[in-house]
Amino acid sequence: MEYPKAVNNVIGRLYEIQKDIFVPSVTTVIQWGCPMPIHLLNWIIKTSQGDPDKYWNVRNKDAQVGIDAHNIVELFAKKQMGILTKEEYAELQTINIQDEPLQKALTCFMDFYIRHKPKFLEVETPLFHKSIPYAGRIDAIAEIDGEVWLLDYKTSRSVDKDKKIQMQLSAYAKLYEKVGEHKIDRMGVIHLKKNFVPGKDGFPSARSKYIYEYNRDDSLMDKALDMFNLFYDQVDSSGKPKTSPELLQNFGLFFDGLLEGNNV
Repeated sequence: MEYPKAVNNVIGRLYEIQKDIFVPSVTTVIQWGCPMPIHLLNWIIKTSQGDPDKYWNVRNKDAQVGIDAHNIVELFAKKQMGILTKEEYAELQTINIQDEPLQKALTCFMDFYIRHKPKFLEVETPLFHKSIPYAGRIDAIAEIDGEVWLLDYKTSRSVDKDKKIQMQLSAYAKLYEKVGEHKIDRMGVIHLKKNFVPGKDGFPSARSKYIYEYNRDDSLMDKALDMFNLFYDQVDSSGKPKTSPELLQNFGLFFDGLLEGNNV
């Protein structure tokens, strides 16, 4: 069996990094170890209108745009690297790119590629190490203007000055430092905007910014991990408690003790 092996459960995604050794994904730690931003909570309330199904339908549609954009960009990068397989090329043909938000996200990637001319070195690299209690998978390692960047693609509305993004990239950088082949000079997000207003040429404004750089700060992930572990440290790969609690065998004696004022 090749490791890491992804396992989805009730709290998100875990990775089995060795036989029967599971750690949460970076994004799972961030999701449950950080408070929900108020603007996201407001969006959920407005979108759902009291109907959970309506919220999930909208959320899943938005998520699919991000998934499809990631997949297409990944295959493009593999083509540039000369490692795209026939099976992957066939998979590319099955993705419906008629969706307008997806077209806009891909247009942003094309504009980024034209402007910055990245040379892709790695794509979708799995990251895990026995000394680090989380794992993940990076979108890309690329050389831009002679510097090696750790990159993540985002289709969300805003990607600037976001602590959760800084946390995610810092965690990936820490993992990559342990197992990666390249020395990372910088790290950042490529913003694949799915809601821009196109100009006459169909592209975003010439002033549009695509690369948002972040500084590494390992302490951020440490704090989120502490909070995550406070609630989820005793959860196994299926989302169940790792150990069963010891149940009282004689409830009669227990209640008798309470009634007599004993501290049981």
